[in-house]
Amino acid sequence: QDAEFQRAFLADYGLIVGGFFGVTVGPFGENNYNFSQIDPFFKFAQTNNLAFRGHPMIWNQFNSDWVVEKFKNSSTKSSEIEKIFTNHISTLGKKYAGNVSSWDVVNEVINVEDGRADKLRDTEVSGFNGDKYPTWLKFLGPKYMQRAFEIAHAVDPKAKLVINETSLTYSNALGNSYWEQRRNALLELLAKLKAANTPVHAVGIQSHLLARFNKRFDGNKFRKFLSDIAGMGFEIIISELDVSDVELPKNIQARDRIVAKSYYDYLSVVLDEPAVSTVVNWGLSDRYSWLSDFAPRNDGAAVRPLLRDRQYQLKPAWKAVARAIKEAPKR
Repeated sequence: QDAEFQRAFLADYGLIVGGFFGVTVGPFGENNYNFSQIDPFFKFAQTNNLAFRGHPMIWNQFNSDWVVEKFKNSSTKSSEIEKIFTNHISTLGKKYAGNVSSWDVVNEVINVEDGRADKLRDTEVSGFNGDKYPTWLKFLGPKYMQRAFEIAHAVDPKAKLVINETSLTYSNALGNSYWEQRRNALLELLAKLKAANTPVHAVGIQSHLLARFNKRFDGNKFRKFLSDIAGMGFEIIISELDVSDVELPKNIQARDRIVAKSYYDYLSVVLDEPAVSTVVNWGLSDRYSWLSDFAPRNDGAAVRPLLRDRQYQLKPAWKAVARAIKEAPKR
């Protein structure tokens, strides 16, 4: 509804993401869906010749209350969850079949700390904000991911299917750090999915960067990680790029310089990998960012994680991204 926002968006971007979160679209009961919040994004994409990307089909978090109650109910059978699972992927996949450039089929499935040998997230161990209950893995087993991709491919064979993961970026001097363990776990999972002939086409690297960790970004290690993914035949999508300015100086000019450096240093490495086909900023303007709510600054200052400010003016971050793209090898 904001004409200035639309103008800036169309000036910068060729792709828009539709957020298919369970709390947004459902199911709110058996076969009960509501796409009223998604349809305007899809129409905007069609009207303006933008690629349309769907996110996510299956996630442990932000499911509808109806699905969460099914998960929590001790009398719920695996067959019930399998029916919900299959119907959910089929419903989402069919909704815009043939018009979706890519789908995040499964989202954030790794959590090494939960202690499973396969490094998958066990929601009965880690839970959500202290609330622990079984989800897809418990009811359907580890092969739920393979099954998700197979169903998605059957209902929309033209869509690029993506496994999307977070917290993969940094390193530290101690060697096998939190992030390195997660990178290794993802590589192991990709090898298993590939061996099972799962129709995974691309890997989404979320890239929620932390400017305070700029010195913990090891370009050589990250290049190797991306090369390992590419070596298995997967395309790579930088799927949710933004930069948190938490713990940076309050001074706007100083903050903007450090945030811009995060963008440039990261993309300069990432875009060296030919398998990286797409970069998706997780937002357009500081006026609207999930980080305002999920990662606010302790000093109360408004966050500045994106490429345009609250008045849609270009920031140093925009220029840093433009420079990295300009310097990158041609695709």
